[in-house]
Amino acid sequence: QPGAIIDNVMVEPVGEEITCFRPVDNSLVASNIYSTSATISWEASDESQSAWNVYYKTSTDETYTMVTSDETSIELTDLLPQTQYTVYVTTNCGSEESTPSTTLTFRTECTAVSVPWSEDFTTDPITSTCWSRMNGMLSENVSLTSTTSGTWTYSSTAVNGNSTGKIKNNVYGTNKSNWILTPMIDLGESGDLYELSFDLALTDYNYPNNPPDAAPDDKFAVVVSEDGVTWSNANVLIYADGDEDTEHNFSGLTNQMQRVVYTLVDENEEPLTGAVRFAFYGESTVGGGGDNRLCIDNIAVEDVVDCPLPYNVAVSNASITA
Repeated sequence: QPGAIIDNVMVEPVGEEITCFRPVDNSLVASNIYSTSATISWEASDESQSAWNVYYKTSTDETYTMVTSDETSIELTDLLPQTQYTVYVTTNCGSEESTPSTTLTFRTECTAVSVPWSEDFTTDPITSTCWSRMNGMLSENVSLTSTTSGTWTYSSTAVNGNSTGKIKNNVYGTNKSNWILTPMIDLGESGDLYELSFDLALTDYNYPNNPPDAAPDDKFAVVVSEDGVTWSNANVLIYADGDEDTEHNFSGLTNQMQRVVYTLVDENEEPLTGAVRFAFYGESTVGGGGDNRLCIDNIAVEDVVDCPLPYNVAVSNASITA
């Protein structure tokens, strides 16, 4: 026999008139989720209602903490980072309290890491809850949904001599819009200038040592969020063909790892400050337009280097004397 799941069981009086109604079922939403805070909102079941009790606890707490609100939203503060919470809301009718709303669960973000920060993918970081994988087309106002299917994965497959761990994404199909989000990174408030750098290659999907297929519709982007929650194409470096940026073309990516350096400034060319988050994005919208894999390795956020080290140093045509 198949199993069954039961949730949100309510016991309410029968034959008695209910005068204090709970919030609309399934209307609870968690937004602006950070490491120590989150905003909870809901829909009132009656326009005359003006007070609510909000109950929340971690998955390991035995009892709920209760706070009150005179609006249909509230910011919960002093939460624990990287922790799952359960919340429900009741209507406070003065002399009585409604039955509980349906429950909601959410997880707070990780604490922001300090700079300098780096990830060489010696091990798989994607299994950590500090990294996230999402779907959603890059636009002025991005709407993202969590995913674990058909998206960025960890790989140790060699790419032209690079046999170390890396992350990869199959850029192919008619509705590909895959994001991978780094942990939150604290740039501080000093106004120091930092840069994001990483190794990038684009290869044939089935033969990772081969050059990529032609894919004029595809895109790769590096996106910066200044709050870790809001994403848009306003603060972004896009590799695409046919746009105004003729320097960064998707067709210019090769199967040889190249070092990409992105200076972290805002639209006014001022250094970014505070906690930020980075995303790597792969997009394909036309079927049959190339079947490739993006590979990223050795991500770093550090001070801008005026005189960078040589990269991809190689020896060829070696002889006894030369």
